[in-house]
Amino acid sequence: MLQVPGFVAGRRYALTVVGAADRSWFLAVYEIETEDLAATLAALRAAAPTMTVSDAMDQAATVIETLRGTRRTPHRT
Repeated sequence: MLQVPGFVAGRRYALTVVGAADRSWFLAVYEIETEDLAATLAALRAAAPTMTVSDAMDQAATVIETLRGTRRTPHRT
């Protein structure tokens, strides 16, 4: 993902308390910095066929959402 222009960071989270069996266990969050989100997502779609996808990934259950937020400065003590 990070080889696609505009994708600048990524982080993977694991569910710590497993509830229902049909629930996802992992979440990947990617940070995108771009002036043209549509072009960046088009670049991702164009690059997708060349990306290696883990056999562990359930592509049928994969959900992709685009959220807009603001950058937060980490709290320092």
